[in-house]
Parts: sequence; C-alpha cells; structure tokens
Amino acid sequence: MSVILETERLILRTWEEADVEPMAAIDQDPKVCEFLPSLGTLEATRAHIAHIKNHYTEHGFSKYAVELKSTHEMIGFVGLSIPSFDAHFTPCVEIGWRLASSHWEQGYATEASKAVLNYAFMTLGLDEVVAFTVPANLASRRVMDKIGLRYCPDDNFEHPKLAKNHPLCQHFLYRLRQADYLALMGYHPQPKALNQLLRSRKATLNDLPEIIALLNDDVLGQTREQSGTAFEPRYIEAFHRIEKDENAYLMVILLGEEIIGTCHLNLLPSLTFLGSTRLQIEAVRVATSYQRKGIGEWMIKQAIAYGNTHGASVFQLTTNKQRVEAKQFYERLGFEATHEGMKLYTQTT
Repeated sequence: MSVILETERLILRTWEEADVEPMAAIDQDPKVCEFLPSLGTLEATRAHIAHIKNHYTEHGFSKYAVELKSTHEMIGFVGLSIPSFDAHFTPCVEIGWRLASSHWEQGYATEASKAVLNYAFMTLGLDEVVAFTVPANLASRRVMDKIGLRYCPDDNFEHPKLAKNHPLCQHFLYRLRQADYLALMGYHPQPKALNQLLRSRKATLNDLPEIIALLNDDVLGQTREQSGTAFEPRYIEAFHRIEKDENAYLMVILLGEEIIGTCHLNLLPSLTFLGSTRLQIEAVRVATSYQRKGIGEWMIKQAIAYGNTHGASVFQLTTNKQRVEAKQFYERLGFEATHEGMKLYTQTT
C-alpha cells in the first residue's frame, strides 16, 4: 500500500485486499447506485479493484482508495482513469468519485477531488481532465462546479455503453484544461510554447545520466560530482534509497522529451509547529542553457504543489552562500532567510 495524497482529513492511497468488502458494500448501496446502471456485487467489486490496480501499473495513476485520517475507515474512491469507450472527447482522463452514503454532505468528495485535480495538473502534467454524469445527478455536478470544471451544453453525449432508450443514456460533460486551472490557482502563465511543453514527473533510473549531468552543470557541482559516471555504484545505490523512501520524491522537469531540470523533495514529519509536516527542497538545478526563462520558478511551484497535496505546511530549503543569485531568486518567490545553516562532514566523499 502506498499513500498517494493527503488532505486535511483524508488519505488517498493504493488498494489493499481488505478494501474489497467495504467497497462492495458501497457498490451495493441503492443510494450510491441511484445513477449507475445496476447495483454491484462482491465479484464485480473485486474485478473493478483488480482493474484499478492494473490501470495504476500501466498509467501511473488510478482511482484511489479514500481513508479517513480520524478513524482509518475506507469510505470509497476518488481518482483518475482513462475511459474505455469512444466518444467525441476521448481519449481523455476522467476524474471520478464514489463514497459511502453515510459520509455524504461532509465535503469529502470536494476535498479529495481538489487534491486529485492538483495532482493531475501539477504533478502528472496532464493537459485536460474531464468528468461526466447524468443530468439528474445534481450532487456530483455540484462537486464538478466546486472544483472548477466547466460545463458546455455542446459537449452533451449519449453514453455508448448504454442503449439509447436507457434512462441514464444522456450525459453531461465537464472539462478543465491545465492552463485554466493555473489561472484559477493564480499562477502566472508561462509563454505559450513553454507552457505547452513543460512538464514534471518522478525520476526513473534511466534518467540518472541526465540528472548527474545537471548536478555537474554548476561551478560548485563540478567540485563534488563525477562527470560522466552516472552509473557509478554510489549514484545507483543512492537512487534506490530515494526510490524506496515513501517521504522522498526525485523530480525531473522536461521540455518536450529533454530533461532540463531536477530537484529532490523530502517530506519531514515534525513535532514542531503543532506536529506539522515540512517539505525540504534540495538539489535544485536547471540546465545552464535554460536558465533565466522562468523554468526555475515553475519547478519550485511544482514542488510546492507536491507538498500541498501531501499535507506540508512549511517549505524549506538551503542554498550555498556563494550562490548570491540563487538566494535572491528564492527571496523573490517568498522564501525568507530565517535560520543560519550549518554542516558537519564526517567522512571523505
């Protein structure tokens, strides 16, 4: 089981075998299934969860199990999926939710969906997210409105998996594009060409040569990294340690298919600040040829968005005293030099 997102009250995670029976009970609730073609069964729920797991393996995202932080009760799902039918708006990525009726009208669907939407645009770098439902499903449509999706009557469609005379055949489609989401969140748009091509993702082992090259593409980095040895054993061992750490996230920034930036993020649970979670931002690099183009600012915003979706309330970083321009850059983004940083080296690296 992996935690994907956290909100104030909820944990969104991958699925466990113990989730099958409570999800089956949700799928068999007539209130929950009012706008679905039929009530569920235990076998259908088990198959659905297996499909979700396969979807996650294939695409890197899925519908996530939703768990209450207060009681650790699994109350349904919220997440992303790729519809398996053809329509005028497919292929696409859909955001959807299904929660136990005993937990309706408490804002959980909106809270979780906002986090998933942020994750879709800011971490996965999706261009557009859609949602759809039948006209009579006013509760779901209100959630779509609250999270910023937009309805256009021209997008109404008949669900191809239902007979045309079926009472649930007619569907309303809601959409939201990444550029519109960024505007809603108050982000300053990058130049159009850059905004279309820039995206972030989790680093893979195959990215190591380019990541090490970025770390070395720097006056200070050249004094401590080994150029051209991305697969030197210590680098590989370090990558695997980072990959196994649930609180660590090694991010790469791509322009088209070229890796032009990287940063290392660490979530730090803390007793201070009333038990807050901090996000430590380290090893921030942008390729020299792409500096002073707004990419560093975009990357830091990606890092902050990642922290927000994982419950971080304090964002911190350090920069070498020789990096005067870097200090000025972080100050422009709102960071304050509140502490004096210190290091102790205990062995030769």
